Amino acid sequence: MSIGTRAGQGKMVTMTSTGGPVAGQLDLFGDAVADAVPEPVLMALHVEYYDLIWQRLKTHEFRRRFLEGRPVRWFVYLNAPVSRLAAVIDLGPAEVGSPEEVAEIAERMRPGNGASVLEYVRDLDRAFAIPILGVSEYPGLSAEELRTELGAFHPPQGYVRLAQHPELMAVCEKAAAEVPIRSITVHHQLYRFRCGRQRPALGGGCRCLGVRPIRCGRILRCGGRGRRGTGRSSGRLRRSTCGLRVGIPG
Repeated sequence: MSIGTRAGQGKMVTMTSTGGPVAGQLDLFGDAVADAVPEPVLMALHVEYYDLIWQRLKTHEFRRRFLEGRPVRWFVYLNAPVSRLAAVIDLGPAEVGSPEEVAEIAERMRPGNGASVLEYVRDLDRAFAIPILGVSEYPGLSAEELRTELGAFHPPQGYVRLAQHPELMAVCEKAAAEVPIRSITVHHQLYRFRCGRQRPALGGGCRCLGVRPIRCGRILRCGGRGRRGTGRSSGRLRRSTCGLRVGIPG
């Protein structure tokens, strides 16, 4: 089962490492990353936002603070009333921008969502829009079971870097070693631009003009050109004359 961006934006490249690190995994923009190892973190999530992922209505997580420049393996603790370590979400490298730029991504993802995201990050100089690549749900562990395993457990505030907490990481990995109940893969729209950027600037896109449509990784030698600042001329992948890819967040 797969999940994608809104209708008309296309479903392009399958990007998932659900279940653990993968050598040669694709990054968010479709290029191979040799031995990319996502950093494991534990974060809490409200169940209503978790449900939106399964409803194909949420393709990004929005945070006030987060890691930069790396993929992340997110062990998801669902807040009360569920109160359970329940899933693993694979995240691409975060897009970082002003509150207005991040809210624009939220609005594109789900019309009407931009205002609430802007209110959430308005007081910051910059905020984080983090692409969701895949989700696996497991039987998991309740809060009581986590306390039994660890001696003490409190739902995380912000994010916990599990490499700094080996006992907690071992419990999370044990929960994720079970057979998943369900899994999905999220597809994001990809582009290549002439300027050589690995991704466009948030909100403003990329200033170069030359883009070429790509369909599922096969270059179509049609030499199309997108609108200035976005690289959009259709809902397909694109390649510029420089041969570098970037992605417009879904």
